Amino acid sequence: MKQISRFLFLPMLAMLAFTACDSDDDVPANEVPLSYKTALSSMYPDAVKVEWERDGGYYVADFTRFGHDYDVWFGSEATWAMTEIDNGNTLEGLPSGLIVAFANSEYGYVPDYTLDQVKEYQRPSGTFYVIEVEPNKGGADVYLFYGPDGTLLRTSTVDIDIRPDFSI
Repeated sequence: MKQISRFLFLPMLAMLAFTACDSDDDVPANEVPLSYKTALSSMYPDAVKVEWERDGGYYVADFTRFGHDYDVWFGSEATWAMTEIDNGNTLEGLPSGLIVAFANSEYGYVPDYTLDQVKEYQRPSGTFYVIEVEPNKGGADVYLFYGPDGTLLRTSTVDIDIRPDFSI
């Protein structure tokens, strides 16, 4: 009996631990203030199947558009703070200066690195991109922060949680 109790207790403990780590504060659409929904629809009138969550002082709208995942952040009084667009692992559709700069960097050399993820961050102050590459021979992933013109703004080996108040 003691063995059975342990056998059941450990999986339940693991489930509880993983549930406690969930940082999303999902908000049912009917509980999102109308001003935030209106702000989203004025920016993205074609957004459908929108899921909302609260993250700190922000309402975040999640949806898919043109095959890309969008997270649109709104601060107080439904003011737009940031849009994060997940481009997957492709450079397609990005500014040509950025594509050329990345291709000419040591990280654009395919045998050494694999393009893992590309994200675009639009803010009222401007746009920047984060390209994540994974070394093919082991080691830490590298995060390259670029401006739209291809200027390398920052390099990091730490996965940074980019929020509207994050500064490059």
